[in-house]
Amino acid sequence: MSHSVIFSPEALEQLVELFQFIAHSGSPVIATGYTEAIVSCCEGLATFPHR
Repeated sequence: MSHSVIFSPEALEQLVELFQFIAHSGSPVIATGYTEAIVSCCEGLATFPHR
């Protein structure tokens, strides 16, 4: 059975806000890595939904 991960508009907005906060406090490179890791982990639920 194939699953899909759908980000709600609120979740996407929170990711953008998190990126902006980290980019401002640290650096855009760190913010990119951090937010991409969150998205990647969430998208991994499509393959392993019970994780």
